[in-house]
Amino acid sequence: MPWPSVIDAFLDDERDATYARCEEMARTIFGKNFAVKPVKNQGQLSYTFVGVTATAKSILSFRLEAGRTDPDVLKLAKEIHGGLVPDAEFCGHAQTPAGKTIFVYKMPLLPGKVFWSIAVPDFHLDEGAVAKRDAMVKSLARSRTIPGGHTAPNPIT
Repeated sequence: MPWPSVIDAFLDDERDATYARCEEMARTIFGKNFAVKPVKNQGQLSYTFVGVTATAKSILSFRLEAGRTDPDVLKLAKEIHGGLVPDAEFCGHAQTPAGKTIFVYKMPLLPGKVFWSIAVPDFHLDEGAVAKRDAMVKSLARSRTIPGGHTAPNPIT
């Protein structure tokens, strides 16, 4: 049996009801012209659904507070990496049956393979590993040095 994700462990007994609410909200946000289904490889801190029409593909990510998108880090990532970083539209909050807050973001679906689709099936990040990863990403984002020797114009402080 695979390890539970951080979001599943956090939600515990209300996991199934919360997942159903997220899926229902995804259908509402995407609208009737989108086919909505969960992504194959769910994240540790989120439930993610893809919405597909004949011309567009988007994802809707329902994220724990620890996994919410920091707009300053996103802006800096876009300055550094350009089109490799998707736009993220904050769509509001969802609530679990017990009233826990989940942050909702809509993004275009980027082409390519998801890392988790090629990783070892039993790979799991515990909360400590997630915290270390987040600290590393924030540290890198705050760094003023951009590959190629350039200096970031607006470092995050």
